[in-house]
Amino acid sequence: MPLKDIYHALIDSSLARWTAAALARALPEPHVALTFYDVAMPGLPAHLSGLRVLHISDLHFRPGSELARELPDLAATVPHDFTVYTGDFIDTDESIEAVGRILERMPRCDGVFAVLGNHDYLSHGRINRFNDIQRLRAVLRDAGIDILSNVSRPVCGGELFIAGVDDPALGYDDLSQAFSGVPDGACSLLLAHSPDIVLRLGRHRPGLVLAGHTHGGQVRLPIVGAVHTESRIPRRLAMGLNEHQGTQVFVSRGVGYSGLDIRLGCPPEAAVLTLRSSLAAEHAA
Repeated sequence: MPLKDIYHALIDSSLARWTAAALARALPEPHVALTFYDVAMPGLPAHLSGLRVLHISDLHFRPGSELARELPDLAATVPHDFTVYTGDFIDTDESIEAVGRILERMPRCDGVFAVLGNHDYLSHGRINRFNDIQRLRAVLRDAGIDILSNVSRPVCGGELFIAGVDDPALGYDDLSQAFSGVPDGACSLLLAHSPDIVLRLGRHRPGLVLAGHTHGGQVRLPIVGAVHTESRIPRRLAMGLNEHQGTQVFVSRGVGYSGLDIRLGCPPEAAVLTLRSSLAAEHAA
């Protein structure tokens, strides 16, 4: 049996769920933390240095995974120019309207963009059933979110492009289509649910890739690190800001839970990434 199947069999067992419930009662009450990163963006014009992007991923909103309720108040405490979501808003479509009410309360900014994840499409725990993806899309649009399905948008007067691919975990991504509207040499930011997108960038070289999906492992052990990531990327890339073959990638630990309703060594986060221009740094020096 493949390791992935063994892992899922273990976390779906009654013993695993009983253990997770016992640990959850023993651990401090979880809360979403704001984390902060400075990112040097190749090609970012000097006068755009300091742009702030609020990155949120993997809400997985459902009973038992409701930390997304904290996001509107949390986001209101930190100035940001753009908000981006990298998928897995829900597990089942019963949560669509509730997620919409949370997202409608989020603070307004210059632009709000999202890509969809595998859980948005596939109804969790229900074999061969898909969620009502069109209803989810409509609710996200009503909340002011621009869904990037293999497309890009110019922002900041066309001096920066935000591109997004549909879910790579399900094979819905099309990088060529997503970057078809991005001029050669333009500064770009790529959104994808799964960080596996960095394994097939080909000739496309965004200044930064933002992703989720791994939850940072959700359970991280000393020395071992992430126990399981649901990803083919090297495990060192499964959380935080790193570089892969010359491309910067930030992978969010996410907000909600998948599988077991517990996190160990991997608290939920909403990240604020401040984009810095190398030209601005040179002028300051």
